[in-house]
Amino acid sequence: MISYSTAAPEAAGPVADPFEIHNLAFDPKRVEKMSEMREVLDAWIEMCDDPLDMPEDELVRTRVYPPEGKQRTTAPPRANRTRPKTTPRGRFTTVRRISTRPDRSR
Repeated sequence: MISYSTAAPEAAGPVADPFEIHNLAFDPKRVEKMSEMREVLDAWIEMCDDPLDMPEDELVRTRVYPPEGKQRTTAPPRANRTRPKTTPRGRFTTVRRISTRPDRSR
């Protein structure tokens, strides 16, 4: 059984309906069992003091993005506009020339 606070309950038979196509939660044959399962789930949530047993907007505001309840943003990236230092020949001092050719100096 799956139960969301904002949606209708869902139930599927894993053997008869492995792809969970048919919602059996409102099947007249299963009303009593669904009621029993709901009571067990509610008791378990209360026993565990489930910290996520609250509406989603409150959960986001108090648990995901506290204390303001808004997602923090990072500062936009800044481009480094300084020119790299060069040698008298005009080559970069911080960049080494890497060759992909085989070494033929031997």
